[in-house]
Amino acid sequence: MEHMDSDTGFLRLLWQNLFWLMIHNLLFLVCCLGIVTIPAAAAALHSACQSILLGRSGLVRLFWHSFWAHLLRAIPVGLCFLAGPLLALYGCVFYFQLSCGNGPMLALSVFTLVCLYLLFCMGGFAFCMLCRVELGTGAVIRNAFFLTFRCPAMVLGWGLPAFAIPAAIAATFPYSLPWLVLLGASVPCFIQERCALPIIDNLIVNEEA
Repeated sequence: MEHMDSDTGFLRLLWQNLFWLMIHNLLFLVCCLGIVTIPAAAAALHSACQSILLGRSGLVRLFWHSFWAHLLRAIPVGLCFLAGPLLALYGCVFYFQLSCGNGPMLALSVFTLVCLYLLFCMGGFAFCMLCRVELGTGAVIRNAFFLTFRCPAMVLGWGLPAFAIPAAIAATFPYSLPWLVLLGASVPCFIQERCALPIIDNLIVNEEA
């Protein structure tokens, strides 16, 4: 199995592959038009980012292969780590509006925001595993939960900029629409994969082997 080249700096790697990240961001958005295909589109985007990090060729072909391979398999993972954060976001906004800036409702708003962020980090691990190793859906979800709390590199490190980008896009929409179309999903995904891929290789793939 291929292993990621960790010698190249992340920003340099990002710059070198900016064109492919734009292409895959557009493919991701097209695949999301079917709504129920969003989990498979997310899996395909993670697979594409993995392929970039692993130095594979034929990136567009690999994207479509992953999309069709995960069309049904990614749905349970998507319900947990795509629909789940949306529900947490709704709760965060709902409680914040009720709080008027103080009181127990504000604490609930902050709590749901933390849950949203943790689900976002778990999703990074889950989709990375879905594309990297043959595991059942239950094992993918359990391992994502386990890795999020065992490996602080995601929650306290790489996950922060990966989360900040879509948050900034949402906060500045519609002015951020060009960024959303070109790199809004692929760059956060690339950041998550840069963190999750070596962790999963060391703790999941090697154990499976």
